[in-house]
Amino acid sequence: MTPGLAMLTPALLREFEEAWARQGAPVLRHLRPGLTTEEITRLTQPLGLELPDEARMWWAWHDGVSRNIPFGAARELGPDLPFLPLEEAASLYQHAREQAVRVAGEQADHWWRPTWFPITMRLGEIRFDCSGPQNAPSPIYWAYSHDHDAKGLTVPKVQSFGTMVTWWTEALKSGAWRYEVENQRWED
Repeated sequence: MTPGLAMLTPALLREFEEAWARQGAPVLRHLRPGLTTEEITRLTQPLGLELPDEARMWWAWHDGVSRNIPFGAARELGPDLPFLPLEEAASLYQHAREQAVRVAGEQADHWWRPTWFPITMRLGEIRFDCSGPQNAPSPIYWAYSHDHDAKGLTVPKVQSFGTMVTWWTEALKSGAWRYEVENQRWED
């Protein structure tokens, strides 16, 4: 494996959750239980996608947060990063593909490839690449609304989701991401 490349593991997810706890992140009070393999397959099979192991582990750990929680800090895994249940991510995938085809026609795959699956949304989308082997690191793409002309659509920003979760954990531990209890919002 490439140096600095971390596959997602239960230990990385525990460390991430512990970093939330140290920050007093409200997301902890609203986490949904993880999904079974069968539930994950039921929600993604109609899309014609096979989620990689890192994506399956993510939603098996916790299926996002309760949907009755309004968008805001209580739904966020970090600043402006809603923790989507898999069903919402599947719906977002369908909507994004339909919109890309409607707007871009033959260029639709440049804007949203059929193998991209959303992790979360933030000014743009953060996406798993589901085109590789299931048990390999999952490259992650993201582009922000002001960045749609550039590399976030054509070059992965990071080569594995485990590496991204490691970055998120480090942001929490270092204080680069801080949950401000008094203001009830994330700061970065």
